[in-house]
Amino acid sequence: MAEDNKLEEFPTQKLEKILDHFEPGCRFMEKLEIGDESARGYFRLPAKPYHVKQAMQYATFSELSHCIEQLTYAAFSHWLEGSKIKNFDIPFLDFVKVMNLGLVQIMRIREGEFLDEIERRNDRPIVCDLKLTKVLGRYGTACVAYVDYFFEDGRARGSLEFGIGLHKAEIDRNHRRNSRRQ
Repeated sequence: MAEDNKLEEFPTQKLEKILDHFEPGCRFMEKLEIGDESARGYFRLPAKPYHVKQAMQYATFSELSHCIEQLTYAAFSHWLEGSKIKNFDIPFLDFVKVMNLGLVQIMRIREGEFLDEIERRNDRPIVCDLKLTKVLGRYGTACVAYVDYFFEDGRARGSLEFGIGLHKAEIDRNHRRNSRRQ
């Protein structure tokens, strides 16, 4: 995590709107701190994953994938608002709208490795850091970027490709008009 990138708490109301996209039993993020190119998510996992009959001591890959997805969606809702990613400005409510239409997605995990188990715990949340590493740019009404993620100081880490496409979304006219000029 870059030390020169000051993180601020992401508004709870906005986080709730992002998490509303997920089933109640899969809403793991409880807090988000956000900066211009990095984010830190705090997650609580239930004692028993939804797909097993008994409690587990360690986080599963599918649960950590949900954590990455929630963190990435919330971070990009902030980074895209106010042109923090060049030439691509989307108001928060429009971002939520296109997210609910399925036009915002993690395109693929490019690489990832789990070096050590991540323990479930009640005393403190699981922490994941996210860093915007490269914006591939804008392609018409789409934006593609790469981010790196680090759970628990690198116990699990990797990078993923994130994309958002607005071509089918009905968002405010100013954004569509601006996007056509590029």
